[in-house]
Amino acid sequence: MLADPGGGVKRRRRFQKRQEIHFAADAFLWRGWECYLEDLFEAGPTVLTDGALDPAEINPVAARHDIHYQTA
Repeated sequence: MLADPGGGVKRRRRFQKRQEIHFAADAFLWRGWECYLEDLFEAGPTVLTDGALDPAEINPVAARHDIHYQTA
């Protein structure tokens, strides 16, 4: 039985396209996280309580990025 000479090329293209989608998603998530961290740093000491990060104070900043920290 002879193998389809174009079959390997099609599989490689599909794999390459999946990789490109995966890398694009990673880049999107990284940019989102990076923007969140920038906003958090810009907030400065307003997100701290006694020198430690306070989830209740972080939530207003995090909400802009669809992140929510549970508070006790």
